[in-house]
Amino acid sequence: MIFNLPPILGFIPLILYIILSLKGTNLLAATVISMVISFVLTGKGLLTAGVSLQSALGEFLTLVGFIIMLGSGLGEVLKKTKVAENLVHLVLDKLKIRTQKQSLILAFSMSMILTALLGTGSGANATISPIILPVVASLGIAPGVLGIMLIAGGLCGMILGPFTPTAVIIRELSGLTYTELIITASFPLSIIIFGTSFYFSLRLQKRGGDGEAYSEADKAAAEDYKANPYAKRGTYAFLISMFAMIVYGVIAGAGASFAIVILLLVAIVVAVATKTPMEDFLNWFFGGCGKMVHIFCLFVCFCPLLNNIVASGAFSALVELVSPIITGSSKVVFVMVSSCIGIFGIAGAAVAQAQVIHDLFSEFIVTLGIPASLWANIIMYGCVLTSLSMPNPDILAPLGLAHSSNLKTAMKCGYAIIIISLAVLLIRSVIML
Repeated sequence: MIFNLPPILGFIPLILYIILSLKGTNLLAATVISMVISFVLTGKGLLTAGVSLQSALGEFLTLVGFIIMLGSGLGEVLKKTKVAENLVHLVLDKLKIRTQKQSLILAFSMSMILTALLGTGSGANATISPIILPVVASLGIAPGVLGIMLIAGGLCGMILGPFTPTAVIIRELSGLTYTELIITASFPLSIIIFGTSFYFSLRLQKRGGDGEAYSEADKAAAEDYKANPYAKRGTYAFLISMFAMIVYGVIAGAGASFAIVILLLVAIVVAVATKTPMEDFLNWFFGGCGKMVHIFCLFVCFCPLLNNIVASGAFSALVELVSPIITGSSKVVFVMVSSCIGIFGIAGAAVAQAQVIHDLFSEFIVTLGIPASLWANIIMYGCVLTSLSMPNPDILAPLGLAHSSNLKTAMKCGYAIIIISLAVLLIRSVIML
């Protein structure tokens, strides 16, 4: 920190980012402003800033932004070839999706299941968004509403999947079996996430989506729609290739990067099946990618912002401030304080966060005799609910895929989930301890 300022002041750029975002400032502008201030506070000059931005291109967060661009490109190909239109009608007719609530449950379920299978919410949501977006758009769902349900589906899938990195690391650190983890931690938290998100989604929909709405191009055609032969062939090719790629990804244990291969290959398969000229395919695909360039740039700038906050020592300073409270507290206070530190005080990838939480508090777990089920909840809250405590990829990516910038409502929903979850944990702690 410049001028030997207290490390805790390293949170200033993040606080500013949150304030600007909630005031309705353009998300990319808010990110750039906060990033510049983080460079100033950490004393980094122009050359160092350039190196940081270059390094950001290799970060996982930037990969997520790239995946979102490719997902938009695939979506554009599906729309231009009329495959998306045909998919919408197949879903509406075969699954009998007729109401907005049904479409929201469908979006959540698809996101949750695919995330549980692939082990990555970003890759799963990027895969399903070209399919689900026209469905919800046809029923009048607002972009922000879909975004909230995709956020919820991704988070629930990560803690319910038997082989997702998050669920695996929590089982390993807590000593619980998969069944025990589901019963004592994953399922209860998933119910809170889904119920709260569904409630906020319906409220946002009643408000008219806060001014956001899908264009006519995003919606399905009239009810007398009849698919042409090319659209039918493209639809079959899309479904078969997508299913095959997902199955292969699950068997091979592929990560988020495999979503790049899925999106590119499936787009090419659809183009070949519909006999789309190469020039048209390239124009459609990269034209679709271009619609999400601002999201990609946002993520590139967000990486240095987070890295600078970590480098400032802000997170470590926060832990030091509350350590005295933990050492002289009761078991219930320990459970609540350690959970809050995990949620608000530790940043990073979920697996890394879980390990950090374990390293910080495992000694207290033994000393205080905290049950394994409560310990699993502490770790899970720290590495999952932290995704809802501040603007980050787990919130921004689903919103971007849903073509929404309504961060304000998504953050309100996130904090409602955190508050309800902590209240439930407090009650359980009082009963069990």
